[in-house]
Amino acid sequence: MQSNQYQPYQPYQAITGDYVRGKKHLQLTIGIIQQGEVSYFQHRTSSRGSKVPGNDMLYEIGSITKVFTSILLQACAEDGYISLGSPISKYLEPLRSNPYWDQISLQHLAAHTSGLPRLAANMKPRNRFNPFADYTEERMLAFLTNYIGENKIGSYEYSNLGFGLLGHILCRITGCTYDELLYKYITGPLHMPNTSVHLSTEQEQRLAMGFASTGKRVPHWDLSVHEGAGGIKSSAADMITFLQSNLHARQNSAIPRYLQAIHSPVSMNGTDRYIGWVLEKQPEYEYLWHNGGTYGFSSYTAFDLQNDTGVIVLSNYCYASPFILDILVGQLLSKWRKPGSRMTIDEIGKQLMNALRASP
Repeated sequence: MQSNQYQPYQPYQAITGDYVRGKKHLQLTIGIIQQGEVSYFQHRTSSRGSKVPGNDMLYEIGSITKVFTSILLQACAEDGYISLGSPISKYLEPLRSNPYWDQISLQHLAAHTSGLPRLAANMKPRNRFNPFADYTEERMLAFLTNYIGENKIGSYEYSNLGFGLLGHILCRITGCTYDELLYKYITGPLHMPNTSVHLSTEQEQRLAMGFASTGKRVPHWDLSVHEGAGGIKSSAADMITFLQSNLHARQNSAIPRYLQAIHSPVSMNGTDRYIGWVLEKQPEYEYLWHNGGTYGFSSYTAFDLQNDTGVIVLSNYCYASPFILDILVGQLLSKWRKPGSRMTIDEIGKQLMNALRASP
């Protein structure tokens, strides 16, 4: 049962207290599923967007987008658009001159085992706080055409470039935009009206402002050709719907079966690899999760199939990764201030999952 009423914030204040400290512009929304019951918790230190219910406010979800792209990969395979094991060279003509791409499959990209680096070496953004905005398809292909990384194939290396390429290929093969693919396979069937890369005018009014860890306001990200790596904006309500669908995919035949296709690992070169999700193993239980971070937002989501629990945590403050960049920029501007707490959204999410398992 889903409730639009917010529960008292106090039950999780001990978990979130360190994170919220010192963030004067914070919009923090938490959604929780526990044995079918849904609750939302909210903490605000800013009046901006205060009239928008926390579960309807939109946030950049960053790399949680990769879970959606992985589901789209499975859906496109089921519909015959692509073959998971076929080489990349089959789908992008400009790469056929490089034999490296005869060894890399779409599944390699989704498992972060393609040998591609986190980012392309020819990324030189005009705006360092919106680093993907001017990175075009032409620049991506220019880098990939001559790329050689055979010695890294099969080894895990997290790659935004790889997922940007994966989303780009899926769009080219199907003739759809990324948002059109999202709607066709995920947000339409699951009734998630506030989850997309590009927003309507009304949705933009509900999109939270983003802030760096120093409290500096930063622009929203434009992902360009990297949409499949981190371009989605969503709300807590939509993400709870997404988690509910994952939790009940096996029991409900109306939920597309390609959602559960990435709940289990696949064998690649003799090693089990997860596609999209990450496995968290505890001594007595395990769950699937993913996080996300842009320069103005951070997010975390997880679900435990065995215990029918799940969490989504959305914040309009950046993930820890831009921390050093914030300091360097501040020093250059001679306006450096000590950032607030470095507690991450991941820590909140993991503690919430442990608390849900421990509660009756």
